[in-house]
Amino acid sequence: MTLYAIFLDHLIKVNKQQDNIEIDVQGGVWIPSDPEPKTFSLLFMRPIVERFMLEELPAILSKPFKSAEWHIDGACDQCEFLPRCRTDAESQKTLSLIPLLSKKSALWIKALVSPTSRSEIADLEDLVKSRHKLSVPQQTSLEDILRFDGRGNSILLESYRSRKLKVKKQH
Repeated sequence: MTLYAIFLDHLIKVNKQQDNIEIDVQGGVWIPSDPEPKTFSLLFMRPIVERFMLEELPAILSKPFKSAEWHIDGACDQCEFLPRCRTDAESQKTLSLIPLLSKKSALWIKALVSPTSRSEIADLEDLVKSRHKLSVPQQTSLEDILRFDGRGNSILLESYRSRKLKVKKQH
């Protein structure tokens, strides 16, 4: 609704119709069961959407495609690009191959590692081997994220290696 109002406002200005037409600050949606539309203010969302459209989106689109931060997770299940992303993840050995690893956790791990020319998985393996060099809170977070068992092994890394997910449900 907010984007629609912004587009209409732009069309009004481009066609020099500001004296004849004005966009209301209220938006509305008709719900089939209700005789009157549900109205709401566009004032809160408009600056957010405009900033995204005018500043953030152009900055995103100006970056090379290869520099995009991406990660395969549960939200990708129905995406038409999932097969391509999965192929890229396998060929590049990205953290997307680690089962149940969220994008937030993957970005956190990437911030910890010293990237090499090998792969994200190899960098993670190095990080796990040298985790004793991390601060205690970082070690604890890494062990929680990668679900370390009582023997000091990461259940998620083992699942990646064997391609079998063996995570017990916590009660």
